[in-house]
Amino acid sequence: MLKILSWNIRGLGSTIKRKAIRRIISEKRISVICIQETKLEVIDQRCVNQIWGGSNNVGVEWAKASGMARGLCIWWDLDEFEKSNVIIGDRIIIGDR
Repeated sequence: MLKILSWNIRGLGSTIKRKAIRRIISEKRISVICIQETKLEVIDQRCVNQIWGGSNNVGVEWAKASGMARGLCIWWDLDEFEKSNVIIGDRIIIGDR
């Protein structure tokens, strides 16, 4: 069963918040997670590992925080989704498979 989590995190810089997301992903077996208000300009590999684990089996796209646009991010399990196209704007990420 496909499970999607959407969360307005109000800042993804904290290790505590990253661990909380990771725990939920693991416990609930989340396939896709959409994060609003990351307040980050870059989602680096360290952030990905802290949230999804050390797996290389994750897709990630983000729209950086800039001005009033507070940043968006989406992670997905590559076993369940394969990205073919993506459009990223200040306040939106659109993709299809």
